[in-house]
Amino acid sequence: MEVHTLNNIPEDMEQVTKMVQAAADAGHPTTAEDVISQGLRQSAQDYLDEATEGSYFTAHLDGSRITISDMNGEQVADISTDQASYVDAFKADARGTITAIDNALRHLIDTHKIAL
Repeated sequence: MEVHTLNNIPEDMEQVTKMVQAAADAGHPTTAEDVISQGLRQSAQDYLDEATEGSYFTAHLDGSRITISDMNGEQVADISTDQASYVDAFKADARGTITAIDNALRHLIDTHKIAL
């Protein structure tokens, strides 16, 4: 389900709650889990786009894994959390989860596991 009011990435559960309410008010009911999932996927995508200076890779969030695909749709890398899911990790420590994703992606880029 697409959240039409998700114009930014939530940084904490308070923002998630506000985004869920804004979506409901706009006639697009959603869940906190959907907002968090879409926000984390978008955060990873934004990081990849900025770090590689373009949209050469695509981030996919699936439970406790974020997979990275190249322009041909081939999976080139993945990262994971020790939590049951990235949504659970975000609920436990929002900023820590976003930072961990950024750091893991930076490591993949620095070690050329994600490279043009």
